[in-house]
Amino acid sequence: MIPPGRESFVSDMLGKGQPLCPACKFAGALIERDRIKTRFDCGASPVVVELRHPSASQGAASRTDRFAIHVASGNAPAGLIDALAARIRSKESEWSWGPEPSAAPEPRPQASTASPQPAPPTRTPWPWILPIAAIFLAAGCWRLPRPARQDWLIAAAVGGAALIARVAFGPWGPFHANGQGPLWVMGAAWDPSLLYNYGPGYAELFSALTRLAPARPDDVIFATNGLLSACVSAIAYAMARLAGLDRVRACLAASLLAIDPIAIRMATTESYLVPILLLTAAASLALMGATARLAAGERGPAACLAIAGSLLCAQAIRVHPYGWTPAAACVLAGFAVDHGKGLRGRLLWTAACCGVAGVVVLAVDGSVLRLVAAHALQEGGRIGLVHLRPHSILEPPTIALAFGLAVAAFAARPRWVVVPAACTLAAMALTHHFHSQSWFQHAALQRVFSPILVIGVMSALPGRWFERRSARVVALASVVALLVVFLPAAKERTTEHLEYRWLRDRFASLPPDCVVAYIARADRRVLYLPEYRAAGRSRSRPLTIEIAKGEQLRNTFLAGQCAFVLRASICTSSSGRPPCDELERGVNLSPVERATFPALATHIDDPYDRPSVEVVLSRAVDTPGRSQ
Repeated sequence: MIPPGRESFVSDMLGKGQPLCPACKFAGALIERDRIKTRFDCGASPVVVELRHPSASQGAASRTDRFAIHVASGNAPAGLIDALAARIRSKESEWSWGPEPSAAPEPRPQASTASPQPAPPTRTPWPWILPIAAIFLAAGCWRLPRPARQDWLIAAAVGGAALIARVAFGPWGPFHANGQGPLWVMGAAWDPSLLYNYGPGYAELFSALTRLAPARPDDVIFATNGLLSACVSAIAYAMARLAGLDRVRACLAASLLAIDPIAIRMATTESYLVPILLLTAAASLALMGATARLAAGERGPAACLAIAGSLLCAQAIRVHPYGWTPAAACVLAGFAVDHGKGLRGRLLWTAACCGVAGVVVLAVDGSVLRLVAAHALQEGGRIGLVHLRPHSILEPPTIALAFGLAVAAFAARPRWVVVPAACTLAAMALTHHFHSQSWFQHAALQRVFSPILVIGVMSALPGRWFERRSARVVALASVVALLVVFLPAAKERTTEHLEYRWLRDRFASLPPDCVVAYIARADRRVLYLPEYRAAGRSRSRPLTIEIAKGEQLRNTFLAGQCAFVLRASICTSSSGRPPCDELERGVNLSPVERATFPALATHIDDPYDRPSVEVVLSRAVDTPGRSQ
């Protein structure tokens, strides 16, 4: 793959401003992911030459140590290929096809015609940790008494209701702010190296699933995340029951998670938070089950469940460095289960669980921890680690939860569930400002900690309140009323979400050999497009071409190429409008389709400068080769 930032070197290597032979002169180059397309004006007959990796030398007109030279179109006059090969040989010692790994926290489109390609993944993208965890789970649950039928029915009902809410009201579109959503889909469906800086876990979970529908990988990820999010409610019910809550309060806790508008809104998306939430909740349940088996004197099954929970924590950390904090907090979940050995016994068992988790995480993937440490050093601890700002922690949601847990500390029955809930609240507060792009992003990050927090608050409600049928009816009605009240927040859609859904339908109908040029970056604004929805496309045949600020379309495209220009939402801002105007200058554009969306930005610091946003897809009627 071709690393970014090599445009000036490529131009110099190809002889910009210097005729290679008397009949031809350099007339522009286009850097794609795996090749360089070069145009030479040779009188009235332009010639397009492609430089590829030397492994693609079959059919090449010539070859150097680091390039295979192919004539893509036109008739190359005598001397052109030889002169080009000679010049490449004099310069190619400075060229490298393999990009260096980057520790940047968030890959962004570069201000160039080349797409960024991080280093390749270090592991095969399949969830090898999960089968091992499943084996230990099976061993830990061997000969375990079956839960009561009523518990099974309640867990299934709550999980089913959560799934219906997510399918019906979920966005089925991107979660990430600032145009980053398609990057994660491409990382799972096409190239795991795009997510190298975050860890291999996301591609491990979703890559195989996207092969089930290669033309619609985003829908596969959206649906999977919806199912994973719904399972969290059922897991929370089981956690509450293991902690000692009665069925009514456990059901109430699970129901609140099922109707949470933020959870609904981030469920059917590509968000990495959903698998982290599920994995840490499942790890908490496994560790609580380990404590319960220890209380029964079954040390072997208890150890198996503790190892299984630790493996699930390790997988959560592999998905994204942010998983470090909730994974560390969930290790304390076993403290909530009574195993009859008093406070000292609880502390010793919790310490043992922490030790097992630490050893397992280091054993299965110490490299991910090194990646987290590198991010911490570069970003001052903001990437999934502690970022303490005491003056800003005291905000209404945090205060409300702290107050609820303080009350629960005196009124809770069972009492000890408050301890892991309080520790989890502290972990949530310490990562309070990991994301500040929007209120929704901020709230979604906090939901990763929600299961044990909700259970802790529910433990403060006296169980005797719900012994009467009327109280249970009131509780159920309250849950339904909250769903109705919060539904508008769950159904809200941003401009970028609406643009995404519009664009992926447009891309699916584009001719297979065409490309789409657009401005991918303007100051802090970035934009990835759902090019995987275009028919017959793969990462080796990119649909989109990212144009650098200050470049014009006529200096970028090659002669005779089918080209479209997208004036995307990024152009509706003071920083994005000038480069978009520059891109379109001097080219005859014929609008094909356009749409207008309300201006609702995903980033509070990068608002739109109009009340509405118009997105226009135009065809370049006269490509540069025909207009010159």
